[in-house]
Amino acid sequence: QLGLSVDVADGCDEALQRVQAELAARRAYDVMLIDLRMEPVDGVETLARLRAVLGAGLPPSILITAFDDPDLLQRARLARFDATMLKPLTSAALHTQLVALLQATSPSAPASSAPAPSAPAGAAPSNSAALLNARHGGQRVLLAEDNPVNREVAQDLLEMAGLTVETAWD
Repeated sequence: QLGLSVDVADGCDEALQRVQAELAARRAYDVMLIDLRMEPVDGVETLARLRAVLGAGLPPSILITAFDDPDLLQRARLARFDATMLKPLTSAALHTQLVALLQATSPSAPASSAPAPSAPAGAAPSNSAALLNARHGGQRVLLAEDNPVNREVAQDLLEMAGLTVETAWD
């Protein structure tokens, strides 16, 4: 949807294999999105293993998580993720984050413009939920989502913003 070429790995081991294959073919990834909750190796450890293989060639890396926990955010900063994004991701938020990271690390960008680890997208310190509640609190929303986990997360977020949510499976 964003016009990118994407490779997908089911976990740490497959990600390492793909990176090594790309290295052997003299190709590099421009960015990595790594989910926190993977088994048996989580996203933080996956980044550490990727860093051991790629060294200074590690591209900007984004931690994807469903948890807006200060301890987790500190752990992501210590692991040197370039950004953290909260699920559910929207294509607009992902696009914005990718553009910011890729522009900051492009060869034409000044060296001082390297990105600082960002607060999680979707959890910016703005009062967006309060503003949504003030403008639309109590309004009814129909949420159609076939994935039970996504439906529950979306419903909780909408209800926390003061909306009345009705759900449908499809």
